[in-house]
Amino acid sequence: MKISKTPIDEALKVLRPKWSIELVYQNLLGYKRFSQLQQRTGIAKNLLTQRLKSLIVDGIFKKVPVKSGDKRLEYRLTEKGLALLPVMIALHQWSDRWLVDGSRPGTLIDSGSDSEIAPLLPRNSADEIVNLYQVKMVFDR
Repeated sequence: MKISKTPIDEALKVLRPKWSIELVYQNLLGYKRFSQLQQRTGIAKNLLTQRLKSLIVDGIFKKVPVKSGDKRLEYRLTEKGLALLPVMIALHQWSDRWLVDGSRPGTLIDSGSDSEIAPLLPRNSADEIVNLYQVKMVFDR
């Protein structure tokens, strides 16, 4: 049985285009204005405009006034976009472990307690840690 679309395929339709994941990550770090995103990423303004429009259409970002009645806008993650937080944390931690040869650009911490974010581990509905060999995909359940 050939599977044509998986949940990962569907997610990558939104996140695969260049800069999409980086823009979500920068926004989660607090950079919400166009100028901040442009400065942090170095992306050309026309490409940044195009990426942000696409992420708005996909429901990841929304444009909102900086303050009530203000003409200046910022890009905020929607509920759908905020749901990517665990994905961004997992990518950050994976990169720290496997790609960043000891030169960490920063550590993810909980701003409320100043504690480092613990590694994300897959868990089942009984809150038990699951290893890779226990995971399977069931279709048409």
